[in-house]
Amino acid sequence: MTGKLSSDLLQGIYKQLTEKRHRLDDRMGLAPAELALLECGGISSSDLDDLIIATEYRGFGAAGRYAEVLAAYFRIPKVSLCRKPRRLDDDVLWMDGYTVTDAVALLIFMERLGFAVSPGQLVQATKSNLAGKPMLTESEYLILTYEVSRGCTTTVLRSDVERKPAFPTTKRHRDELGNRFKLVLQGEDVLSLEVAGPRFRDVNSALKTCAYCGTVYLPCSRNDREAHRQVHRETQRLLDPGPNKRFAARLKCGVVADRVDASVPMWMHQEVLKRAQRFRADFGFDFVQWPGTMSTKATADWHGYLIPAGADGTIAGACAFHCGTETNPSGSPWTLSWIWLAPKYRRGGLLRERWGRFLVAYGDFRIESPLSPGMEAFVRIHGTDWQKSCLSNHGEWAECSPPLGVFVIKTNTSAPQLDKPMIFPAEDYARAWVGCLAGFLPGLKDRSREVFLRLSGWHHWNAMVEACNPDQNCVFMIEDLSPELRLATLAEHRSILIHEFGVKPATANFFLWANPLGSFELVPLRAAVKESLYQLGESPSSRLDKILIALDHENRALVPGTEENHRRGCHFTNERVYMAMFQHLGWTLELSDGRDYDVPFGLPVARLGYLSDSELGSVPVFMTGLAPDPELNPDETSCAIYEWITSPQGAKAQTAVVFFREPQLRVLDEVETSIFGSFLEGQSAWHLTLSSNSKSLGSVVVDIVSGQALPVPEQRDNGFELAMRFARAMERYCDFPELHLPNIDRPVVLAGGSGWGVVKLPQA
Repeated sequence: MTGKLSSDLLQGIYKQLTEKRHRLDDRMGLAPAELALLECGGISSSDLDDLIIATEYRGFGAAGRYAEVLAAYFRIPKVSLCRKPRRLDDDVLWMDGYTVTDAVALLIFMERLGFAVSPGQLVQATKSNLAGKPMLTESEYLILTYEVSRGCTTTVLRSDVERKPAFPTTKRHRDELGNRFKLVLQGEDVLSLEVAGPRFRDVNSALKTCAYCGTVYLPCSRNDREAHRQVHRETQRLLDPGPNKRFAARLKCGVVADRVDASVPMWMHQEVLKRAQRFRADFGFDFVQWPGTMSTKATADWHGYLIPAGADGTIAGACAFHCGTETNPSGSPWTLSWIWLAPKYRRGGLLRERWGRFLVAYGDFRIESPLSPGMEAFVRIHGTDWQKSCLSNHGEWAECSPPLGVFVIKTNTSAPQLDKPMIFPAEDYARAWVGCLAGFLPGLKDRSREVFLRLSGWHHWNAMVEACNPDQNCVFMIEDLSPELRLATLAEHRSILIHEFGVKPATANFFLWANPLGSFELVPLRAAVKESLYQLGESPSSRLDKILIALDHENRALVPGTEENHRRGCHFTNERVYMAMFQHLGWTLELSDGRDYDVPFGLPVARLGYLSDSELGSVPVFMTGLAPDPELNPDETSCAIYEWITSPQGAKAQTAVVFFREPQLRVLDEVETSIFGSFLEGQSAWHLTLSSNSKSLGSVVVDIVSGQALPVPEQRDNGFELAMRFARAMERYCDFPELHLPNIDRPVVLAGGSGWGVVKLPQA
């Protein structure tokens, strides 16, 4: 796709496509206009317009006028056509038009957008000509794959409207065939129109991440599987290396046989390069610090070392030294740029055995920062006095000491320094992000600008403003950011908030997940609880590292396609727990027969049954293993569940209830609020707040729909009574380990970073 469309044009297309669509007649043969297209080998623009409006009546024939603009957007070339002259010296009349394959491709694109066109017969007639072709054009590829991709794709039309740091709104529609339309608006202007086919599944929801090599791939794709196997094998050679005969032979030659310089074979340079690349990937550096490859030897100012695990030549890791142009205060020009060992060989004494050799060969060399906690601990024991004196610049931020009175948490874990400042589209974006932070953490209101500058890598606000560029900037859409990059960036920024600004881990994690710096869509959040910041003299828990690991695990569970996300969604509560709650409320539930054959594979939702209500009638009830945070917009997995429940191709439910794995609790404006799930009505969803006094589903719906926002005073769960009963029923029928908390003697509500919490029971 190329170029962009006008906002008015996208408005017109959306208006036409959301009109009632008539059903196309089933045809077994080609229409006369289609036969003419095949016989002539092309079609003029005017004839193509007639072909389109012959089946697409909506909008008074506007679809024909849209065809030319859409062809340019989808890079379908226009050609000059003429009638074949009877005599070669006859004059001809040239017309704008399209070749057969390009015309069919345009019809395929228009069908994907929801226009009432039917390219199927033309595809069958032209596909046979492609069988023996080793290379295809884009149009030919669309024809060849039409049958397998029909209804399974998503198409996006983008406008030429300049995006501004603001909160876009969306309109949604589903047509009679199940096509799903999403119009993204910025005020009155259209930013984009997205159309998903009836059978479209978000690719991200089907992605799988290999826990061993970290490769994200599509299991149903042969190419992805082959690429994964290749990366997996390469990773295995690094993490679990086997004996290397060539290196074993080298080790028999002498003491310096493990050094890699201009005198050694190319394969040794390549082995160092592989580990340098792994070091860069593991620690997030911008470039690889080793110039040697399989075809080029490292320059004279670089010395590498392959570290053997034994005489059999197993390569446990590698390191590299670089000779600079100036000497350090201890008199050595050399720097240990990096060192990497496979995890199974760390803390095994391999580096300690060689450290003395390195000091003899390179003097009191500098160690490039930042250091990992393990390397820092090693230097504190085995480093020289000068190397130890440099540690304060790595782990304790001596060079970045805060002004008097500014609170900083002192820990053994270093927060990263950012080298490249982030470029933003305008100062308004910075103000909006700062406003979100100040609203969420009022205790940081006076330092919210400082937080923004620290995370974005700037020293002064004016310098950041001067560098703003509306055309080239770092602002992104969340769905366009790779999960691994999002998680890694969040971990870096979270570390800064904890160590330099005294934000507690769960609170920092929640805010950065909701509003990652650079995100186009910013989410204003309800103010966090007062205990979200460390007080003067207060230190983080000694379990900080374990807490961060747990938060990283929770973050991965929010990313569709990960193993953690699958486990999170399929962590269902036993249906008898819900039955006990309905019995307590006096509600009538007819259980499902247990057959969920129509639920798409991997979608974490199951039918629970039907609630009989005097006002709403028989309402289908579903359950999911999710327990989403009420402060956040529904994640992709939750949206997929809601889409399936209400879609004509799914459960076909206009009204439904979805119960979460466990309720989310919080005191809002002195009202104890317990959210047990969601109430769905058409394309809308509301938080389902319940209490022990909830008389019927109909009365609850009236309260939550009329109230529009939380809290719902009529559904106050006094003392979280209903939530406590639910937790006790969970203990009885599905006693999850995480339901209990040590060192408590009565049930408590354990709040997370957003302020919402869950019930925890004492251990038996």
